[in-house]
Amino acid sequence: MVHFFLGTGFAIVGIYVTVTAWNAKIQLVTDPYGIGDGKDHHMTSITAQNITVNSNDVSSCPAFPDCAAQSEWEHYAGIRALISVIGCVLFDIAL
Repeated sequence: MVHFFLGTGFAIVGIYVTVTAWNAKIQLVTDPYGIGDGKDHHMTSITAQNITVNSNDVSSCPAFPDCAAQSEWEHYAGIRALISVIGCVLFDIAL
C-alpha cells in the first residue's frame, strides 16, 4: 500500500515537473524577456546593468551587448531546456 502511494506521488510530481519544464522551454522561444503582458520590466542585463525592457525595445536585444550574443545565448539556453525536458521524460519512464 505504501509503495502504491509513493509511486503515485512520484508519478504526479514527475508529470508536473515535465509539464513545467516544457512550458519554460516554450516561453524561452516565444517570449524570452517575459513581457507578454505589455508592461515595462526591470531586469539585470548580462553585463550586470539594470535595464528596463518593454515590447518596443525587444528587437534591439537590450540585455546583451549585441543581438548576436543574445542569439548565441538563446541557442544554448534552448539546448539546456531540451535536455531538461528529456531528463524529465526519462525520469517519468523510469518510474
